[in-house]
Amino acid sequence: MSEEPVRGFSARDVALLGVVGAGAALFAEGFRAALHGLYRALHRATVIELIERLPLAGRVALVALGCLLGAALAAAASKRGRGGVPVIAEAISFRGRALSLRAAGWRALGALVAMASGAAIGREGPIIQFGAALGLRVGSLARLADVRRRELIAAGTAAGFAAAYNAPIAGVLFVIEVIAGLPARMTVARVGVATVAGATLAHGLSADRPLYGARTFVFDRSAELLAYAVVGLSAGALGVLFLRALRRLHARVESSNAPRAARAALGGLAAGLVIAWQPTLAGNGHDGILAQLASAPPAWLLVALLVGKGLATVATVGAGVPGGVFTPSMFMGAALGLLVHRAGALLLPWAVASPAALAFVGMAAMVAATTHAPLTAAVLIIELSRSSSLTLPLLLATGLASLVARRFDADNIYALEAAPPVAPSESDPSQSDYRPDQPVTHQP
Repeated sequence: MSEEPVRGFSARDVALLGVVGAGAALFAEGFRAALHGLYRALHRATVIELIERLPLAGRVALVALGCLLGAALAAAASKRGRGGVPVIAEAISFRGRALSLRAAGWRALGALVAMASGAAIGREGPIIQFGAALGLRVGSLARLADVRRRELIAAGTAAGFAAAYNAPIAGVLFVIEVIAGLPARMTVARVGVATVAGATLAHGLSADRPLYGARTFVFDRSAELLAYAVVGLSAGALGVLFLRALRRLHARVESSNAPRAARAALGGLAAGLVIAWQPTLAGNGHDGILAQLASAPPAWLLVALLVGKGLATVATVGAGVPGGVFTPSMFMGAALGLLVHRAGALLLPWAVASPAALAFVGMAAMVAATTHAPLTAAVLIIELSRSSSLTLPLLLATGLASLVARRFDADNIYALEAAPPVAPSESDPSQSDYRPDQPVTHQP
């Protein structure tokens, strides 16, 4: 392994960062294209349309089968190495096992199968896992010093996030707020270069448009801050309930002696029953958010969507399906924001904001409540809407949501994936594609 200086920034650094960023973007776009290609092959535009066209029993069976297959592929991936954001954090600090590109590929395939079947899980998890593993692989092939490889892992993680949401700044903040392990001043520049490469390539491969459409918001009344504060406080409380439900189910699953296939089938069946009742709950939540924004449902249906998405996601995660919860959280946040608008229009019409504005702020607040990353959540919504007019409401709501969530639950959503760190000397080389040729040395 070469002894490169820790400081400095060369053309080779930029090239390697570009490779990692572009690779993460290509993977993200390939995932998206494969998912929509499946729907086109079935002559369906969205997963909601796919579920709606099936009879009730067919809906349940499709979701359950998707969860079962997704969990089986995740089990296959576990033979190559663990997954999840905590594992990425361990790899960045080199406290745990290395990351495997093959395992990331198997998990992505599992998430793809489950999402195509309507399972309520997000796609950002496998994408950032692949980006992180790619960063480690590139750094290993280039024989970089330890600290440089760690920065490439962080860069790949951010680039994957950026490509998944077309949100490069939020990708950088995600690494800084959620995945610790490197001093921010050493990492931000390199992570920024990788996210630019990834976001630029993603823009070139797909339409350069916000995921939920460009929005024009107006914030000109301080009284509206009351409604945004209610959204933030409510999201904080709901985030705690959501996390506790996930944690309780996770504990029961881990302590159960039932076969993995039985647990996957039971979780898939539970998710299928919920989604069969309301097809808008199908998939990661992207199409459901668009449906809510297009035509705000009545209050009773918003409550049902809010609770139903939480139940469907908890059941899907309990089935062992790989994936993320960013977009499902945003789905719940959009329903919460629209519900606050319904209530505010009746009780305090002088203080209520527009329904779309409250929905977008609700999306950010729920993400902040589950991840404890308020800046990432706020900037993500600014980039998704391409509107900075809601900066103050977003900072207020995400700050309150994160404070409430932390007050009642110190751990964020990624603590569910955490496992006791494994020292490098104790890790099993057979579990990873990466095998260091000399002991790892920690550098400041």
